Amino acid sequence: MADNNDGSGGVGATSSAGLMMANGMLGSLKEKWTGSQGEEVLSSITSNIPTGTKELITDAQKRLFNTAHIRSPGVYFGFGEERPFYVESNMQLFAARVKHNLTFFLFEL
Repeated sequence: MADNNDGSGGVGATSSAGLMMANGMLGSLKEKWTGSQGEEVLSSITSNIPTGTKELITDAQKRLFNTAHIRSPGVYFGFGEERPFYVESNMQLFAARVKHNLTFFLFEL
C-alpha cells in the first residue's frame, strides 16, 4: 500500500468540493425561484388568506414557540441528574415518572 499524503486530496479537498457543490446548488435554486416568479405566487396566496386565519396562525405560533416554555436539551436528557437514564423497574414509580414527563414536556403550553 502506498501512502497518499501528497496533499492532492483528502478531507480538505473533499469538504471544499462539497462546499462548492452546495453553493452551486443554492445559486441554481435561487435562480429557479426568481425565474419562476415564486415570490409573486407566494404573495398572491398569502393575500388571499382571510385576516382571521392569519391572526389565528400568528397566535398559535406565539403560543407554541414561546421561548419561556421551551425546555433546554440538558433538562430533556437529564444532564446533571444523579441517574439520568435510569429506567424505573417499579411500575407505580414508572407510571408516575411518565405522567410527570408528559405534563412537563408536552402539556405545558
